[in-house]
Amino acid sequence: MLFNLMLLFSATQKSFGLFSLPIARSIFTKSKAIGRMSSMPSDVSTIVNEIYQKSPPPRLYICTTGAGGMAISWLMGVPGASASIQEAIVPYSYPSLENFSKLDNESFGLCSKSASVSLAEESYKRSLEISIAEFGLSQSAIERSIGIGCSAAIASVRPKKGLHRCFISAKNSKGISTFSMNLSKGQRSRIEEEEVVSKLMIKAIAAASEVNFEGKIGFDLKDGDTMFPTEIDPSEDPLDLLMKGKVEKVFVLKDEKSGFLDKTLAEIPLPKPSLVLPGSFNPLHEGHIGLLQAAQRCLMRTENEAKFGKKISKNLPMIFELAVENADKGTLSKNEVLRRKDQFKEINLTKSGEIYSLALTKATLFLQKARLFPGCVFVVGADTVSRILNPKYYLGGSVAEMVIAIAEIKYLNCKIIVGGRLKSDKAEFETLLDILDDSLLPESLRG
Repeated sequence: MLFNLMLLFSATQKSFGLFSLPIARSIFTKSKAIGRMSSMPSDVSTIVNEIYQKSPPPRLYICTTGAGGMAISWLMGVPGASASIQEAIVPYSYPSLENFSKLDNESFGLCSKSASVSLAEESYKRSLEISIAEFGLSQSAIERSIGIGCSAAIASVRPKKGLHRCFISAKNSKGISTFSMNLSKGQRSRIEEEEVVSKLMIKAIAAASEVNFEGKIGFDLKDGDTMFPTEIDPSEDPLDLLMKGKVEKVFVLKDEKSGFLDKTLAEIPLPKPSLVLPGSFNPLHEGHIGLLQAAQRCLMRTENEAKFGKKISKNLPMIFELAVENADKGTLSKNEVLRRKDQFKEINLTKSGEIYSLALTKATLFLQKARLFPGCVFVVGADTVSRILNPKYYLGGSVAEMVIAIAEIKYLNCKIIVGGRLKSDKAEFETLLDILDDSLLPESLRG
C-alpha cells in the first residue's frame, strides 16, 4: 500500500509545470514532506543491512498501529527483505486490533506498554508458526523468530489531548524488550514524528536480532522529548511456567551444538501432522523409540491423499509427550520431571532424517492431549487404547461420555495408530481390531 502511494505522488510531481507558480510552489512544499517519507536515512540503511546480513537472518513478523509504517517501507526497500520479513500488518481500527491480539482497551490504552507487548506476543506466535512450517521443529527456527509490536500516538488532524508517544516491544526466544519515548508536541510534523517512531522500531528490531546499534542511529531529539531506558523482561524458565499453569505445553528440542535433546522452550506451535507418543517414560527405553519409528513407516507406506489430505513423502516430526500430572499419582516434582527429561540425552536420536522432540504437558486425559495436539497422529500401545475405550475411565462410567470424547477427538482431526501386544497368556497377539470388537464404540467412530 505504501509503495503504491509513493508511486502515485511521484507521478503527480512530474506534472507541476501545468500549474501556475503559486500553486506549483504550494504543491512542491508538500511534496518535500512526501519525499521525506519515502527516502531512507543512511543510518537506517546501515542498520537494516546489518540485520539482513546475520547468518542465518532473523525472521520478522511486525504489527504496528498509530505509526511505524515508514519502518516497514525502509525494511522492504533494502535487498534481503525476502529472507527476513514474514509479514507486516497495520491494524488501525479497534475491531481490527482486537481481532489480532484480543486487546482489552478498557484495561489499558491502545498506546501503552501493555498494548505493544500484547501485539509483540501475538506477532511472535505467528512468526513461530511460519518459521516452523518453513524450517521444521528445530532450535534454529525458534531462535530466528522475532515478533514486533508497536503502539503509537503522534500528530494528527485534530490536536491530541494526551501525550505524543510510542511503545515498541520486540519478543524473541530469550524474552521481550520494550523501547518507548515521549515526543514534545508542536516540535515536528506528523511525518517527522513518524520518522522518529520508525527509527525506534528499527532499533528494537536490531536489538532483538542481536545487532549492535549503539551510536549508529540518530534521533535528533528536541527539547521536551524523553527517551526512556529499555525495559527488558527475560523469559521465565519454561518448566516453571508449565508447573504454574501459565502455559499448556513446553517443548524440549535437540540442541544443535551438543546434538542432545536438551533445548527447553516455552509453548510453541506444532507442525501438522506430527506423530505423538504419550507415556510416563519411567524409564524411557528402546521400545518407545521403536514404536514411533514403526508408526512412521506405517504412515509412509499406507497414507494417501484421500485419507490425509496429502501424500506423506517425508519423515514427520516425532514427539514424546510426558504429562507432569497423573490422574492417579498426582503431580510430579520438578526434579522428577528433569530426571525423566534427562533420559533423552542418553539415547541415540540422530538417525538421518528423523526429527524428535519431547513435549511436557499437564494433560492427564487423552481428550486433553488431543486438544493440545489437534491434527496430529497419536501412537499408543494396545493397553492404552483399551483404557481410552473403557467407559469406567469416564464420568460416571458412562458409555455416552466415552462416545462424546472419542467424537471430539475425531472432530479435532486426530488419528490413532495402535501397536499390538501379546496377551497375558502369550498365546495370542492382540490387535486394534480385537479391542474394537470388545468395545462399545459405534461403527461411525471406528474409521
